[in-house]
Amino acid sequence: MGDFNDLLDPRDKVGRIAYPGFLLRGFQGAVRDSRLVDFPFGGYQYTWERGSGSKGWVQEKLDRILVGNEWGGLFRGATATSLQCVGSDHLPLLLTPNQVQWRGRKRLFRCEQTWISERGCREVVESAWEGDIARNIDGKIAMCGVRLGAWGGRRRREFRKEIEWWGAFGQFERAW
Repeated sequence: MGDFNDLLDPRDKVGRIAYPGFLLRGFQGAVRDSRLVDFPFGGYQYTWERGSGSKGWVQEKLDRILVGNEWGGLFRGATATSLQCVGSDHLPLLLTPNQVQWRGRKRLFRCEQTWISERGCREVVESAWEGDIARNIDGKIAMCGVRLGAWGGRRRREFRKEIEWWGAFGQFERAW
């Protein structure tokens, strides 16, 4: 999300010289190869301008939000809009992600402090964080939550089995 200084479509520019086709194709290819899609936003679409009110006035949609399929699945119903701004030639974008949508029953993610010392926790976080270098910080945090939630659920079930085993072992030991 932010200022990409590039255009995806010829309609992303109004004024002066048309944007070169080879640059459009280059950015389109980079977005496609990264498996990202342009997330639509409301409000004024031309987020950058130069020469307002003059014959050389140019407006371009340089700021945008690109998301991957995983992000779209996690944040269904998210919205975005451009905002008015004084003192900048760019319009800021406001992204309002809704609550993370979990598959199955709804459960709020809670990171358990004890996980930090558990074997495997660090690897889960590192793989979620580094898994997709194109993902922005919000996407990385969401992916860490998803992966830690799954890992923590498995760890919780393993721990329950250990408690049951030790409980059965204790009954066996007392019988001796």
